[in-house]
Amino acid sequence: MMSNLVHKSVLRPTGFTLIELMVAVAIVAILAAIAIPSYQQYVVRNAQNQTQARMRELSLELERWRASNLSFRNFRPKVCGTGDNCYDANNISIYVPIGSNASNYRYVIRLYDNQNDSTTNDDGETTTTPRSLVPTSDDSSLSNIAIGRGWKMIALPNSNLSRAPRLYLDSQQRTCVVTDNTVTDDNLQKNGDCGANPEVW
Repeated sequence: MMSNLVHKSVLRPTGFTLIELMVAVAIVAILAAIAIPSYQQYVVRNAQNQTQARMRELSLELERWRASNLSFRNFRPKVCGTGDNCYDANNISIYVPIGSNASNYRYVIRLYDNQNDSTTNDDGETTTTPRSLVPTSDDSSLSNIAIGRGWKMIALPNSNLSRAPRLYLDSQQRTCVVTDNTVTDDNLQKNGDCGANPEVW
């Protein structure tokens, strides 16, 4: 009798069957298929919310600047939380989140005067380029100096942030979320063109 029990316990199979293993793999695959896109969507939405908040902060800084200087000209944005000399080097690119740089940002906010700089070549073709509110040291011509009556800013997502929209805000507090791929960054910068049926924020 005892030898029968020992024999049965030795021959008893242990571990998972192939069907159990396939069911477990299928469950993990289903959970991953649901969780990964949700997480990516969360990351994009979080970056978008941070950027919108930073753009609103810049808008308030700009209005404070205009209240004391009667113009937006020569405005320098603060790009970090501490220190008196905490300004962006070229006064055009502000990286989000605060403390990030050109290699690890989620969004880059670009700030411009609302008047573009226009040049006409010998063939009569006119090209326009956005002006910074503060001319850089190599801007020798007066045409590059900002008028400072208004401003516009756009936020461009890092290419690693898939499906993240572009954001727009100007001195008239016009906002839009640009998901239309036919709208170029150039048109957004120069004309505030948000495309067809833009979403406001």
